[in-house]
Amino acid sequence: GLGILEGRHIRNHCMMTIVRTLGRHIRRIESKLPETIRYPLMDLRQGLAIGASNLVRKRMDDLPRSCFSVPGHETFFGYYDLTPESHDGAAVLAHAVQKDGPSHEAQICLFENGAHRVIGCTDLWSWQLGARLGWLSTASAEDPNPRQDVILFNSQHEGGPGTVIVDSQGHELSRFAGCVYDYAPDGSFGLGVDMARLGWARPGYGYSSLFDATQHLRIPEIGVSRIDFASGVHSELVSMNEIVQIRPQANFADAFHYLNHISISPDGARFIVYHFWLMDPKNTDDFEARVLVGDCAGGGLQVLEDTGRPSHYTWRSPDELIVFRIKAGSGGYRHYRLNEDSNKPFWDFVLAHDGHQSFNPADTSLFLMDTYPDWLRGEQQVHLYQEDVGGGPVIRLRADPRYNGAARCDLHPRWSRDGSAIYMDTTDSGVRRLLRVDAPTRLN
Repeated sequence: GLGILEGRHIRNHCMMTIVRTLGRHIRRIESKLPETIRYPLMDLRQGLAIGASNLVRKRMDDLPRSCFSVPGHETFFGYYDLTPESHDGAAVLAHAVQKDGPSHEAQICLFENGAHRVIGCTDLWSWQLGARLGWLSTASAEDPNPRQDVILFNSQHEGGPGTVIVDSQGHELSRFAGCVYDYAPDGSFGLGVDMARLGWARPGYGYSSLFDATQHLRIPEIGVSRIDFASGVHSELVSMNEIVQIRPQANFADAFHYLNHISISPDGARFIVYHFWLMDPKNTDDFEARVLVGDCAGGGLQVLEDTGRPSHYTWRSPDELIVFRIKAGSGGYRHYRLNEDSNKPFWDFVLAHDGHQSFNPADTSLFLMDTYPDWLRGEQQVHLYQEDVGGGPVIRLRADPRYNGAARCDLHPRWSRDGSAIYMDTTDSGVRRLLRVDAPTRLN
């Protein structure tokens, strides 16, 4: 019996090795072809592979869905850590960028009752992060019911980076200096990083329309900033120099440093920020990273993770974080408890594949993540898992291979506010659009 199992294991390993080797050769040949030949061949290969896969695997349920798109435009929402859905679930936000024209400006669109209207525009946006567009809560102790029509996005202010707040008709309510990356659940303040430096150091994330005058500096001045929405005061919460001095690594002095991925805890008390550094500023894909956690009021900044390369993140509670760690032997999703200063592997039945993850807001026993396109089918998947139950892929969509590099379209799945639906950016139809899919009622 053991001999048979061992033989099967060897045959499977040999087959996978052959497939991977063949895939590398195919991709190498395709990369050298002109685009007019390359993409039709990729379409044919991926279509045939998907067709063959559907013959042998269990088909997904045809989940009810709706589409949000602006004709003649690339329509998308952006990163997975914000939601496009209004507080009452009646309206949806998205960016729209003219498909065959200059792409320096994005329209801010509001979809409601089967139609859309443009409520603003901005040249401060990127394919990954958008303009950090979202719905701003105005809840308070005196008025616990938030207004439904307050919208925030990054936009120019007095010739520099800024933030604007508008109502659902596009009427400007306030405008501040400094870009916001994330904002507190009660809508009282936002935190930001230098989006000009991020645009240079990590193309596709920061804002390329902003010139980064700090490219020659290894340690720029700007770190994490804070904007108070009531007063409009823009202040420094922590400088980059302070960040670099916290548990420094041996190569810090020779590296070029920048920040990305600020996320505020569900109670608005703490935040995480990703500290990245480049050894060669001409090779922005070769970076190292760590995660720090601090108090939103200032102070208390400390290292959360600096072993391996941390990737995507999500909060489960004000004290719990899930971070994907890229590290040989102990990589995958890790569960961090801030008050205990500990971390451990997260749900060992979850696919150990780096994706964009989140918990259902109505039931944190449900965990959502996606995958990047596989090379053979060009297929992106959404996986759903339930604590103590298991799970797997529930949605499969093909990614158009013409969208790649900094302009790629990750699914970035996001829950609706009540946890009954999933929003995704996709190019499955040959153009970028936003989909809303009813969440599966059972796990496949």
